[in-house]
Amino acid sequence: MKNISPRLAARIIIEQRILLVMAIKNSDVDNHTIEDVLFDDEPYQSQNGNVFKGLRAMLAHRMEYNREFLGFDFFYL
Repeated sequence: MKNISPRLAARIIIEQRILLVMAIKNSDVDNHTIEDVLFDDEPYQSQNGNVFKGLRAMLAHRMEYNREFLGFDFFYL
């Protein structure tokens, strides 16, 4: 994660967005949560102690939400 460029992180965030929105809308979670999930840019601390900020933090949070709602970190065709 620490070696991913901000440009690639932004692209992944944008491309995966609709899948996460659909998953949240089809879950039992309130719809107001969508904004909280999509724009979660709080610093992220990984299991090994690395702290990510900005787009990398947003991507790390997004991967966790994808895992929670969809069962995987990324969707790739």
